[in-house]
Amino acid sequence: MPPKKRPVDRSKPSPPASKVVGEVTALLQREVAARLGPDSTFEQRRDVGARVMAEVLAVLTDEARAEFDARVRTKGRS
Repeated sequence: MPPKKRPVDRSKPSPPASKVVGEVTALLQREVAARLGPDSTFEQRRDVGARVMAEVLAVLTDEARAEFDARVRTKGRS
């Protein structure tokens, strides 16, 4: 009988992912501090952090959409 596989523990990110998350977190904290200053409240920092991440996701979505549109146009010419 083959040995049973252990379930993968997905609660802990892999080391490379942890590094990236740490880097993005540091960038976000710097951006939030630059936008608000040192006397901001937790709620203000949270809200601005969410807005910054929304801006990032919007850019990524726009880039992905443009890439997809370019592929569709190129494929249509074949």
